Amino acid sequence: MKYLNRILIGFVVIILLVIANPSLAKAETDSAQLAKAVQEIENLDAMRSGLASTLKDATTEATIETFKEVCKPVGMRAMQLSKENGWQVKQIATKYRNPAHAPDNLHSVMALAKFENDTTQPALASIRQMEEAPGQVLIQSRHTLKDNRGDSWQVVLFKRTKADGLSEIHLRLVDFPGLADFAHPQPLTITTNQGDSFEAEDVFAEKAPGANVGEFNVQNILSKLPVTQLNLSLPVKSSSSIKLSIPSEVVLEWQELT
Repeated sequence: MKYLNRILIGFVVIILLVIANPSLAKAETDSAQLAKAVQEIENLDAMRSGLASTLKDATTEATIETFKEVCKPVGMRAMQLSKENGWQVKQIATKYRNPAHAPDNLHSVMALAKFENDTTQPALASIRQMEEAPGQVLIQSRHTLKDNRGDSWQVVLFKRTKADGLSEIHLRLVDFPGLADFAHPQPLTITTNQGDSFEAEDVFAEKAPGANVGEFNVQNILSKLPVTQLNLSLPVKSSSSIKLSIPSEVVLEWQELT
């Protein structure tokens, strides 16, 4: 078990870094490119989280081969993103077992230094803030929660405020690819243990970035949600229902984000 814990720690500290090509170097003026890069890396991180959870729940002793099996899909997806978009997507870390994950150029060294010296947000903070473009700010509340089947989901509530002052608040749910496919267009149903019910509109009604990714507009209902445990009924294609429970402390964090 101690060995497994060391593997998990080593896996979690891997940084998924997009090193800019000429188009992303102009990300301040090309918000669409930056937004796409952020979305793809979030999806890649969701894959990493899902794979890491399989190690955590394992009843047998983990080995180096087990670790390789978990890391390989993440590395392959990173290579695919590089090829499809002309990016350089790399895994780098200050502590690593694979020499390929060592910082190998000035960009990598500077990125790691910035990550380690950034005191504006704690390393394990669930709320993150970034400027996507001049005057456009994104604030995220991120958690990994398990559904009624025991599968891990990345639960991201985010508020995007644009330069003109207009804002949107969405809830994004990401499962490990192949475990659940969202049905579109279908709303997300949110209920409380007291019997209250709310619905959030499907943002990906016409096109989704992946079958395992759902996103819902909660701007008009978030302030109405009580600070108590919420139960999410996910609109999926599976014959069996998938439900997520959102703890009251996460709901409170959502309310503060608005």
